[in-house]
Amino acid sequence: MFLSSLDVSRSGLPSNPPTPPTKTSDALRLDLWAVNQKLDSMKQRWEDEKRLLLGEKAVLQDAANRMNMEVRNAKDEAKRAAEVGRRSRADTREIEKAKAVIADLEAELQAERTRLRQMSTEQNRVQREKSGITRQLQRTEAVRSMTNSRSTFHLRVIRISRISRNSCRK
Repeated sequence: MFLSSLDVSRSGLPSNPPTPPTKTSDALRLDLWAVNQKLDSMKQRWEDEKRLLLGEKAVLQDAANRMNMEVRNAKDEAKRAAEVGRRSRADTREIEKAKAVIADLEAELQAERTRLRQMSTEQNRVQREKSGITRQLQRTEAVRSMTNSRSTFHLRVIRISRISRNSCRK
């Protein structure tokens, strides 16, 4: 394949005419400047959003910390309430035991009082019997004493009469 001279001359020439260097450089500079401005603007917005998000994060973190604290406090309170409830049930059982012991002691005390009243009544009855026996014994002694006195008197009288009879006979 042969190349024509026209083809050879065209192959050496650039296909597009060259643009003046100032227009291309200026346009590229303007485009670069616009892209840089846009990047700066985007960077500024990104920084603003980052600050906003960091602020929101701090607020959310603070709120989460407070919520965690409240949850811990609520759990602690629930534990304390459960402990109080458990102690209360234990105290209630102790109180019930104490009430049962007190009821038993009161029943024993009532029985003891009844027994003491019976003993007192029995003691009074025995005392009355003793007093009655003592009076009866005193009366018996008085009668015996009188009987002895009469007997002694009768014996004296009989002796005197015997003595007198004997003296009269002599």
